[in-house]
Amino acid sequence: MTFDNIVLLSDIDGTLATYDRVIQPKNIEAIQYFVNNGGRFAVATGRTAHSAERMIKHLSVNCPCITVNGAAIYDYQQNKLLHVCYLNHCATELFKPVVELFPQVGIEINVDGVLKCVRYSPRSEEHIIYELGTFEQFTMNDIPEDSNWFKAIFTGAPDILDQVQTLCESMITETAPYYLVRSEPTLFEILPKDATKGDGVRFLSKHLSVPIDNIYAIGDYYNDIDFLSAAGYSAAVKNAPQEVLAVTDYVTCSCEDGAVADFIAHIERIIKTSK
Repeated sequence: MTFDNIVLLSDIDGTLATYDRVIQPKNIEAIQYFVNNGGRFAVATGRTAHSAERMIKHLSVNCPCITVNGAAIYDYQQNKLLHVCYLNHCATELFKPVVELFPQVGIEINVDGVLKCVRYSPRSEEHIIYELGTFEQFTMNDIPEDSNWFKAIFTGAPDILDQVQTLCESMITETAPYYLVRSEPTLFEILPKDATKGDGVRFLSKHLSVPIDNIYAIGDYYNDIDFLSAAGYSAAVKNAPQEVLAVTDYVTCSCEDGAVADFIAHIERIIKTSK
């Protein structure tokens, strides 16, 4: 079949789905066509497995998915976590200066797949509800010392988070067991080292015994750069930042116009031309 031994990985928010959680029918139809013709489809997202599942439950997902920006690989067909990396709690060393200098910035911690707000901002409340969770305010004392953290997140207005990003990047060292990434204009994340979407691509290549060259990836934002660079062939939506567009092989139409469907059609053209 046309897409035999081909894996397609798509970011969700801003790529597969709009930020108001709409997946264009043409994307759904194209993914079904891709899978019916031998392809394997999965998502690669910053969302937790639980949050992502609600977005993709009506799609033909037949491959383990990269979740929490690479901190977890989840197989929905087996309802099984295949791989996980946890954030070292020393990441809290970045909290204090941000709290002192930026009182309007919120802080969330993803504890065992549940977002917990430990410092309020309107964006935190909005984000947690958007992730299909229930908003609650916590303190650090409410979170057990031995709990597993997937990531921590600073939330706020884009211009303020620009300053937070500059501050945190000036503090981080090469030996820190975590890294920093901007996943949306209003979200700035702290993630465990060796837990990127790109690491997820490499894991799936080995796990599925599929060559990297046969893995296609599509995304739209800074947390997708490593992911798109790791794949054998990649695409970005046309309104992606220039730094993202620079590492891709193909530029699709906008998310709203069906970027994933556009990319699948392009993949099919590549395959048919190569035969």
